[in-house]
Amino acid sequence: METEDRIKNSFQNLKKDIESIKKSIDSLKKDDFSKSDGRIFTSKPSVNSDMLDAVKEVFESGIFSNGEKSKDFEESFAKFTGAKYAIAVSNGTAAIEIVLQALGIKEGDEIIVPSYTTMPSIEPIIGVDAKPVFVDIDEFFTINPKKIERVITKKTKGNNSSPFIWKLG
Repeated sequence: METEDRIKNSFQNLKKDIESIKKSIDSLKKDDFSKSDGRIFTSKPSVNSDMLDAVKEVFESGIFSNGEKSKDFEESFAKFTGAKYAIAVSNGTAAIEIVLQALGIKEGDEIIVPSYTTMPSIEPIIGVDAKPVFVDIDEFFTINPKKIERVITKKTKGNNSSPFIWKLG
């Protein structure tokens, strides 16, 4: 298949995907959440018409990242928090990786993490070529502060015991 045909095919597939998403948005608009039997389903989001319109506007623009909506959000969020800059990312894992990079965490550095965790809290550490160091949890399922000192070495640079990340001097 020639390059031009592959590009054309790719755009046709993208168009089909966008049409499918638009149909999904339309079906959400038809749902009547007021007739709920009281159960809350975590797999079915509660979405209002303003949210749907905003998503539809982005889909119709064809610019899913780094577009005007992203820039507007970043500027508004920076202003709201008093920060000089803000960066919109796709998820918390990406956000943690950016924070680790901003803190200068690199290959060979160690980051302390609770042993009772999930991959998204470890992936950013591995993503910057640092090493996760696991510490046992306490009765509250959080990192056991009494056991942290035992694993601190000269290579230890921080702690990813969400929701906080700290960097050692």
